[in-house]
Amino acid sequence: MPREGETARAALVDAGERLFAVHGVETASLRDVAVAAGHRNNSAVQYHFGGRDGLAAAVYSRGMGPINRVRIGMLEQTGTDTVQGLVSVLLVPLAAHVEESAGWYGRFLARNRFDRVAREVRDALPESEVLRQVTRRLGRLLDGVPPAVRAARMEQMVNHYVTSLASWEWARDRGERKLSAADLRDDLVVTCAAMVGADLGTKPGHRRSR
Repeated sequence: MPREGETARAALVDAGERLFAVHGVETASLRDVAVAAGHRNNSAVQYHFGGRDGLAAAVYSRGMGPINRVRIGMLEQTGTDTVQGLVSVLLVPLAAHVEESAGWYGRFLARNRFDRVAREVRDALPESEVLRQVTRRLGRLLDGVPPAVRAARMEQMVNHYVTSLASWEWARDRGERKLSAADLRDDLVVTCAAMVGADLGTKPGHRRSR
C-alpha cells in the first residue's frame, strides 16, 4: 500500500480509538471518525477497513500486537506459574502500553467492555488467543474454586484493572494528580491477585470443592 494509504489508515485508527472510547464501537459515527482523521470522504472507513467491524479490529490489533509480544516473552520466563505471576502477565504489558502510547487505548477498552459489536470483533481476533491462554492457565491454579465463582472473579479482575487504567489515562490527559504509572501497575497486580486468589471463607455455596 502506498505511504499515503498507510498514513490515512493510521489516522483513521487514531480517530477510531478516540471516538470509540467516547461513544462506543456500536454507536460512534463513522462519518465523525473520517472527519476527525482529516478525510473529506465520509466513506473513508468503508474504503480502508470495510466498515465499523474492520476499524474496531484494527484498533484492537494495533494495541494487542505489542502487548501480546511482551506477554508471550513473560510466559517463557520463570515465575509465571503463580496467581500473581499470571496476573502480572495480563496486566503489566497492558499498563505499559497505556502509558507509552499516550492515546486512548485504556479508555477504549473500558468503554467497550460490554459493547456488543466490540466484543464480537475482539473475540474473533487471533490476537485474543494469548489472553485466553493466560486466563486458562490462571484458572487451573484456582481448581479449588467453584467454576461460577472463578468466572466471576476473572471478570471482576478485568473490570477492575481496565477501569483503573482508563481512569489513570483520563487523569493524565486532564493534568490531574495521580499515581505514577509504575505505582499504579504494581498496586493493580497486588490487588487483582488478591481478588482472584482470595480465600472462599465459609459462606454457603462458597466452600472449596474437593
